Amino acid sequence: MTSRALRREHLAMRASWHLGLAVSALLLGTVLASTATLGQDGAASSEAATQAGGAPGNNANCERYAAGDPSLEPISKLCDFALSYRHRLPDFIVEQRVTSEGMSSKTVITAQVTFEKGLEHYSRVTVDGRAAPVSSITEKLPSSLGFSSTGEFGPALVDLFQVPDAVHFRFLKFSTSHGVPVAIYEFNVPAEKNSFWIIRLPEGRTLKPEFTGLVWLQKQTGSLLREEMEPENLPSSSDITSAKTAIDYAMTPVGDAGTFLLPVKSESTLCNQGVYGMGACTTNTLVFHGYRKFGATTRILSSDSQP
Repeated sequence: MTSRALRREHLAMRASWHLGLAVSALLLGTVLASTATLGQDGAASSEAATQAGGAPGNNANCERYAAGDPSLEPISKLCDFALSYRHRLPDFIVEQRVTSEGMSSKTVITAQVTFEKGLEHYSRVTVDGRAAPVSSITEKLPSSLGFSSTGEFGPALVDLFQVPDAVHFRFLKFSTSHGVPVAIYEFNVPAEKNSFWIIRLPEGRTLKPEFTGLVWLQKQTGSLLREEMEPENLPSSSDITSAKTAIDYAMTPVGDAGTFLLPVKSESTLCNQGVYGMGACTTNTLVFHGYRKFGATTRILSSDSQP
């Protein structure tokens, strides 16, 4: 394949996963000149963004899962947890490292994420070790980056329960993860009920596809360990052949604020039809580290004190 064809194929891969709330709450914005943008619908975003500002979600519908199927009692508890998740998190700062690897490219992006009052803010962005504006991961991606990936701090989980009866759950099996017994549940969001995860194509066309996925819960405690999700039955005109995101969670200390369930790693892979029918994939691996409590420290000095 010629270098020109490779370049065309790489450009065709550019897309953005927006599995979350409104732009002011979490989303990194629309990627310019992208193949597609996956995001949350405006109406659902507005409601969810209000919730993200501090008020816990409406948990009244959570008990419906177990009422219809006793095997879904852990899902009812997960629903209760999810709808108050962002409200209960402390303000914190965390370092984010994104490694994006395509067929012929590799890009490393770092950023500092500040989570304050349920909202996220990005700063100190670097692309391959060089300082870059925040817009390089929120609006216009560098040419070497396949796509951006967001939604780890709540929306990917909260959206499963934000709209009552939109998502169907079913117990799948018991298994182990890193030696820990887990219960795995599969979920499905039919296209006709998907009002929160959308794909915007460059020409302005919007798709609201079916979504499927898995949640991995620790068998003994019911704690969330992993969430996987992917769109289904995408039309060939979208040029996207597959897309999948997996987020790993763990109980994580945040300074003296305590220990909280937080994302520690996320991996997203996007594949397209490619040039001459030769498909190509790009994978983004996000690692979060250095969680610490966010807060301001004030020092009062006398007139003759040295700073």
